[in-house]
Amino acid sequence: MATSHVDVAVIGAGPGGGAAATVLARAGLSVALIEREALPRWKPCGGMIGGRDLAALAGLMPAVPRIRPAEFRYRYRGERAAAEPIPPDGCAVVERSAFDKALADHAVASGRVDLHQGVRVTAVRPAGERVLVECADPGRAFDAAFVIGADGPAGITARSVGLRRAERAAVSLDVDLDGTPDIDGDGVVRAVFDMGAPGDGYGWLFPSPQGLACGVASFAPVPPRALADGLERLLARHLPGPRPERRRRGYPIPHFEPAAPRASGRVCLVGDAAGLADGIWGAGIGVAMRSGILAAEAILACRDRPEALAAAYTDALEQEILPRLRVTRQLAAFRRRFPRDWYRAAIERGQRSGAILQLMAMPQIRAVLGPDAGPIADPLPPSPYL
Repeated sequence: MATSHVDVAVIGAGPGGGAAATVLARAGLSVALIEREALPRWKPCGGMIGGRDLAALAGLMPAVPRIRPAEFRYRYRGERAAAEPIPPDGCAVVERSAFDKALADHAVASGRVDLHQGVRVTAVRPAGERVLVECADPGRAFDAAFVIGADGPAGITARSVGLRRAERAAVSLDVDLDGTPDIDGDGVVRAVFDMGAPGDGYGWLFPSPQGLACGVASFAPVPPRALADGLERLLARHLPGPRPERRRRGYPIPHFEPAAPRASGRVCLVGDAAGLADGIWGAGIGVAMRSGILAAEAILACRDRPEALAAAYTDALEQEILPRLRVTRQLAAFRRRFPRDWYRAAIERGQRSGAILQLMAMPQIRAVLGPDAGPIADPLPPSPYL
């Protein structure tokens, strides 16, 4: 068996894995960045990155084509649409296949990163002071001091080291359409959110560098046919005519569980693999990159005391990421139970999430929400998209 010996094995070359590999390489560590598919590969994703993440992560953001929409449009089951202008630096939409490829290339160019494409990991086995990463190819393995799992919500890393948690059924159906990013044909580039999709979900139409990235997300179990019908209704409601379809695919949505462990021994989970996604919109690119950076920094701080890694990474997440996700989880619970009230309060009134949190403090509302209500936090951290 050919075994590669490295400081860190990063499993998954998405935003979290690419960011982690770059930070580690810049610090002089040797990194194996392992991706099961050949890059570029299509990843179902709306591709939107918020302005705060674009600014905060500018040093890691790859130079790929971006579309900057000028307006958000919101709609709930045919009710009057609400519009919100977007400042020039408010957000950008990227095409994930190009973004992930450029980020991986950026990591390789940063230093001691070897990118291994088309390699499927089958097990992650802690072994004393090292971690063995086994692959489908019986002649290949990686021996690492630390491992970062960036392999998505159904990834092998979490399952191998006992970090897999019970998750609610959630799924998206994504489709890429050809054509211009102008949805209405009036010269205004818009990003559309449509509430009321099947399974307490929502739909989206985002302008992308290659046309439109569209989809519907369900946060409750629904038959596949219902999700497909919801996507067709979304496209018919917002597009003036049919557009050529390039590809369509379903994808599991990570569900944020506040108390779930995200590190064990010498292994950390980041991004979707760690269940780190905005509970309202499912925004994941920025939080994946941030968690990848935090995992890399925790490894660098704990190289000589690996027994402290799990606590160090967990503390960093608690400081930088988890507070916002706890609040969006609360708001998502409110949306599932009271979708029309949520829409009117949060969208028609200018995204006044504080008003929703006040409603959630009422005893009768908390009784309906049950455990999802959680402790009330105020104010809500800024939107991931603005």
